[in-house]
Amino acid sequence: MTSNFIQLATHSIFAIIWCSSLYYDIHYLPRLMGEVWAKKLVMLTNINFILFVGYSVISLFFVLTKWKFLRNVVDFYFYTSIFPVGMTTVALFWGLYAIEPELVMPAWVAALIPNWLNHVTHTLPAVHLLIDLLSNHHTPPTRFTLKVMAFVLVAVYFKIIFYVRYYDGYWLYPVLELFHPIMHIFTYLGAVFGYFSLCCLATFVTRKIHGEKRKVG
Repeated sequence: MTSNFIQLATHSIFAIIWCSSLYYDIHYLPRLMGEVWAKKLVMLTNINFILFVGYSVISLFFVLTKWKFLRNVVDFYFYTSIFPVGMTTVALFWGLYAIEPELVMPAWVAALIPNWLNHVTHTLPAVHLLIDLLSNHHTPPTRFTLKVMAFVLVAVYFKIIFYVRYYDGYWLYPVLELFHPIMHIFTYLGAVFGYFSLCCLATFVTRKIHGEKRKVG
């Protein structure tokens, strides 16, 4: 009973934080990329934001209903999207911020975004993932499924990057301007390898913490 209450409280808190932060972002922050908020979803931070909103809500519904189908969705979601995208977002943002803040958040952008929202989008994912890993035993998909998802999801994001470059005339990440065309292929393959490695890391850590098989219930 106590364990179920803690699970419900934890998932409720995360769902409230993620959903209320998204509400604030949509209704109170300026839309720098156009009138439609969805245009912000070309940026990895905002894609990650939406992924965590969806994940927190689905996880909460699973805790409330114990519906087996939702458990399978949550597990698949965790390994193929939430963990690799969340860790990449946090690592890239704070890694580049440590080198030079202007690389990820110019002063004029920082002035528009409250510090608390910046930490929700760039720090909370790591906290959420850590607590999730410690408290939940997610069953991973097969390695083949993880490989396929890595190739497909990274390809989708690269398509977004090139779509913005072709139709809007700029690179989402200015460093890509320096790349020879062949370098984009190697960048894609490197991104796929990194994405798949993070999926495998999530599987490895889960098994170290919880063992090979999940307890029934």
